Amino acid sequence: MPPDHDRSFRQLPSSVHTLVVGSGPSALYLSFLLNGNVPYYDPDTNGPHPDRLLHTKLDASKDQPLYDTLDDLPALTAHFGSSISYSSTAHKANVLMDALSQPNVDIDFDPAATRTRVRYQHHPGYKTGHVVIGCSALPGGQWSEVLDGCEEKGDDAHTLSYAETLSLPGYSFRQFYKMHIGAEMPPFTRPRRTDVARYYSMYPQKVGIEDNVFSRLTVTNIVRDDGDGFLVSVQCGEEDVDLIRCQHIVLASGLFSHPCPPPDTVAPYVDTVADRPRGRTLYDSAILSEPASASYRPADESLPDTSSDSGVALSLPPTPTLPSLPVLVIGSGFSAADYITTLPLNRPLIHMFYWDPVNRPSPLKACHPEAYPEYSRLYQSMKAGHGNCRSAGPYEGIANGEVLFVKEVNEGLECTIRLQNGQHTTRLVEAIKPFTGRRTKMNWLSPSLRYEMGVIDPKGWVGRDGFKQEILEKGWELANGVWVCGALAGDSLVRYGLGGVISVAKELTKHPEGHIQGILNGV
Repeated sequence: MPPDHDRSFRQLPSSVHTLVVGSGPSALYLSFLLNGNVPYYDPDTNGPHPDRLLHTKLDASKDQPLYDTLDDLPALTAHFGSSISYSSTAHKANVLMDALSQPNVDIDFDPAATRTRVRYQHHPGYKTGHVVIGCSALPGGQWSEVLDGCEEKGDDAHTLSYAETLSLPGYSFRQFYKMHIGAEMPPFTRPRRTDVARYYSMYPQKVGIEDNVFSRLTVTNIVRDDGDGFLVSVQCGEEDVDLIRCQHIVLASGLFSHPCPPPDTVAPYVDTVADRPRGRTLYDSAILSEPASASYRPADESLPDTSSDSGVALSLPPTPTLPSLPVLVIGSGFSAADYITTLPLNRPLIHMFYWDPVNRPSPLKACHPEAYPEYSRLYQSMKAGHGNCRSAGPYEGIANGEVLFVKEVNEGLECTIRLQNGQHTTRLVEAIKPFTGRRTKMNWLSPSLRYEMGVIDPKGWVGRDGFKQEILEKGWELANGVWVCGALAGDSLVRYGLGGVISVAKELTKHPEGHIQGILNGV
């Protein structure tokens, strides 16, 4: 039997109160809330919040939904700027919900101290009719793409975030871990991306929102209805287009839905087939609790300890014969870093990256060496090699270079590169792997709706910061009836998406007059 979220198994409604575009973590959490699960501050189950001032501000209203508490957001978060425990760049609503959902998760080794201070109570009166529409094969949005041929590709790096910060309310990653591993999850676990993808794919069924979530569907057009609300065109593969009428649109389609095209000079030579010979990397253990460490190390470093925290030796297969020619990796962000850190030890590598630490630093710069050793180590290699070019063992860094042209020769690909000082050099490589970033393209919104939201690019491309500035100026409703949440709001980490979702749910579960709304066109 097809899964409940499979479009081929169910029919979309012809009308609904709210239509959510995207099926990633923020969309799934929004569906959880719109199904009548109402958040409250909870100082009783796991004790008061460790921030005593925040606890004092919230304690008097613990019997009121956090929807109402958000009205006092400036007062609640006024003291956050004086503490390093709170993000200074994320939206205040997101910072508040992160603080309540997993207090001190980055610094406290005691799992009990980091447990949530939010409880959810089901109130049918808050339930709002909605559908969540995603184009991925499974719930989870772009996370589900990780499952597509990951074993064949050898592409299963550990996540940047800790498992606790990837959890959603109602069914945590800790619960998923215990069910699949049969043990308690250790603190500061950074799971494999495939396990996170499986967790999100299971989430709808575990929390009872599977009737609202539809997969394998593509939103092809959204226009304002002549009468009221919106008319949405939805397509499943080559099938006919369905039309859905709705009163509200929530854009939760993510900030990185489309990969940016590689430079024209290298595009014809991009290696789309994985060339990672599996070998002595630290990602070869089958157990989920394996500690995350980098497989890439300079040649003069000793091999790391291969025992797990539990004392069980991690078996490493024999080191394969590595190609004599290097692979050319282009990119300065996490995608390039993930590829590099999963290469076998001592794999020859040329890394070409953008370097401007003052105006546009690599996101790897913010990675602490103890929390994210592989990213930090790579950043230090980039920093050491930000001159014209510099080699360190199997790694050669080229900052601010440009591939002028590529020529196929018998041995491989001969690349002519212009260095940042204007000089030209050539490198013979086995393969070219560009990781030039991802952006979101919203060409499925009508031109008039894009104009209302401030999307000025004629093809619908959204800026690298999403709608962060627009939300600061206008709030979460960027056009009449059009809401934004999740990474598209400018905070790309899952942990910093919950507050925006609650802010949107607060408004969607209200009548225009401010009264709680019952089920409208429920599904």
